[in-house]
Amino acid sequence: KPTLYKTSPLKEMNIYLANSTQKSLDSFPLPMSLSKMTIKASFLHRAQCDLGSILLKCPSLEEFCAEGHGMRVSSTVVMSFWWPKRRQELHPHPFSLRSLVLSNIAFAQPELENLLRLTPNLKELKLVAMMLFYNKMSFDWIRLFRSLTENNITLDKAHFSNFESRMSEEETELLLSNVYPKSSQERSFWAFDVTPQLLQTVFLQPDTLTTLEVLWKVASLSPFTEERKRPALVAAARLVHQYLCVSPHLVHLTTLKTEIHLEDLDLFHRAGYTDLDRRQSATPEEIASDNSPLPPAVWGCQGLRSLHIVLHAPFPFHPVHSRILFGYISRVSPALVDLQISIPQGCHDPFSNGHKSPEYYLQLKGGLCLLNRMKYLQRLKVVSDPEYTIKTCEDWDLNWMLRSGFLCRDARNKRHKEIMSWSEWRRNEDQIERTRARVWQPARSYIDDTNHHNSLTTDMPILDQLQDLGLLLDVEDMLERVIGPRKYRPMPSLERLSFNYPILLRPEEELKRGHLGLSTVVSPEPLPSPSQCLLAKQLEQPTARSCLKKKLAGAARFHCCIYVETFTIHDLVFRDNPLRQLLTQFQDEYKRTRDEIVAINVCIPPISTFTSLILTRRPFSIRTVVQGSLNSILQNCPALESVKVNGLFELALTWTPLIIGELQHFALRNLLLDSVIFKPDSLEDLMLFTRLKVLELAAIPWRDYGLYDWSIILELIRSLPISLDLIHILTQGQRLTPQGLQKILNILPVVSK
Repeated sequence: KPTLYKTSPLKEMNIYLANSTQKSLDSFPLPMSLSKMTIKASFLHRAQCDLGSILLKCPSLEEFCAEGHGMRVSSTVVMSFWWPKRRQELHPHPFSLRSLVLSNIAFAQPELENLLRLTPNLKELKLVAMMLFYNKMSFDWIRLFRSLTENNITLDKAHFSNFESRMSEEETELLLSNVYPKSSQERSFWAFDVTPQLLQTVFLQPDTLTTLEVLWKVASLSPFTEERKRPALVAAARLVHQYLCVSPHLVHLTTLKTEIHLEDLDLFHRAGYTDLDRRQSATPEEIASDNSPLPPAVWGCQGLRSLHIVLHAPFPFHPVHSRILFGYISRVSPALVDLQISIPQGCHDPFSNGHKSPEYYLQLKGGLCLLNRMKYLQRLKVVSDPEYTIKTCEDWDLNWMLRSGFLCRDARNKRHKEIMSWSEWRRNEDQIERTRARVWQPARSYIDDTNHHNSLTTDMPILDQLQDLGLLLDVEDMLERVIGPRKYRPMPSLERLSFNYPILLRPEEELKRGHLGLSTVVSPEPLPSPSQCLLAKQLEQPTARSCLKKKLAGAARFHCCIYVETFTIHDLVFRDNPLRQLLTQFQDEYKRTRDEIVAINVCIPPISTFTSLILTRRPFSIRTVVQGSLNSILQNCPALESVKVNGLFELALTWTPLIIGELQHFALRNLLLDSVIFKPDSLEDLMLFTRLKVLELAAIPWRDYGLYDWSIILELIRSLPISLDLIHILTQGQRLTPQGLQKILNILPVVSK
């Protein structure tokens, strides 16, 4: 059957479940064409998943992954493989499965071994933090390794760990000698199983190790459950960090998944810089901490392409902690393509009223912008607590990551204002650092003169780059680029982004998510329709809008005459404080004379089929300035190609880009503004979101905003992929300079008539 669009069979499916009473995870209508499937579940109640049923429905399935997140031991997802004779008759051949990854899942070992008999092509088997089954029995790894051998399965990638128990020495030896092939370049271990002997064996592989995973997963909501395992976790993290700093065999390491502690990254002991706006000197402990004759070491795996870390940070979490984290990673691993940071619940305060998530990393002072140094970063995921959302950042804290937010003048001004508010902190920060420098400089000179520690000497160039690690100065220097030239492109390679969300989204989609806690600029509520227009008689509020919208349904062109009576301040209908303040300014500005009144109560009903819109300000006996916005019109009329406004110098228009959103180009091709009060910033911002062919502007600027700077506007137009066929500029009280005229000629194409 012919279709409008080209289609292809569905190959991959990702299923995410949270706080669900779903009992059977294999009951979804799965297409036979699937070759890859992922199920991620959070806070379920003994949900069942029959892998046999899934494989029967999807005979081409090659990769299957099931993960449990934030699960109590009593509410684990239970995986099974039921393969009776009836199913054997339906599917007599071996399965196509090549990869099986189970994390934080319960699976009876006999059923898993039955599955292995039917998967001769299996190349990846990862059983991470497997939970206790009904009989409370942990996996017997020696028996499972024997089953792999009996079924002639040779794995390229493997991981085996029980959540509640450590691997024995015999099991570890068999894993390294029999399960991992000699040619394998990947090693994956459970954090509780890590010992100095194990790491020594792993890191002694000369130049072959490309992937190292030291995994740890929280399976209980209670931090006390994890506390009894804390010494083992701390020891494993410290061992891994030490080997990463000193091992000479990390040249080819490109993928690292491990647990780290913030104090290991705090090279200059600045984690205590939490109150520099209230003190002006370093504490004795901070000065003494630099008395070591040797500088700290950094990771030797500086060619990393993928980094997934579980970060353990102190409570409470302060912006300086995230500055240390982001600053360290961006300097030591500048070639990263994939970065994922998880902050587990065990780091949160167990005595507070509920767990508290570290939230400050999203604010400007948290230093997220330091990741701008990583020009190749494509995927970024930062997760703190899956139960709680981030609520402490403003839109301008994050919208620099998008081209639209980076270029938005209002957001740039707010970022600049935020930097100015750091002056007291920065002054004290500089004073403390001068005190500490008197201690650090002799140690640095000692290293340069003696040259007795090759690995540390090799790290000196990176240590020089890390001198400002944790300081607000480091963030300020980076933000000078973010709020600097418009040609600067932040995070040029970023394709996918997630903050506390299970899946990676496009950056503009992730930053638009409402529950991210961003104070996004909100458009005004739809206002009543004009009291008179060319195609509708007078209508009384509140039925005016709905009636007019019904009459206009399906219309392509709309010509509206704005006819406004006198209004009072109570008629000004807006929702958010900035707009309310703006209206108050309007009221104060125009109440000086009795014949000038601001009227705001006008809007156009957004009809999605509009392609042309004409607005005319109808003369009235009392001079009334009408203020409106193009935001609602352009957002709700995606097919709109032509907008013409005749304002009689009494219509003030604005257009404000969505602070969080993708750089969406509207269908608008013709913009004609005649005798309209139009803010210069609005014109500049609007140019970024259109592909105009005709621009006719006979306008006057808003009061107190000065004249149009046509040199800036014309340069902006020239820098954008806009090819104008017609441009008409006329501004009251301004003459276009010869240089401006020449710029217009340069903008217009040669073929233009």
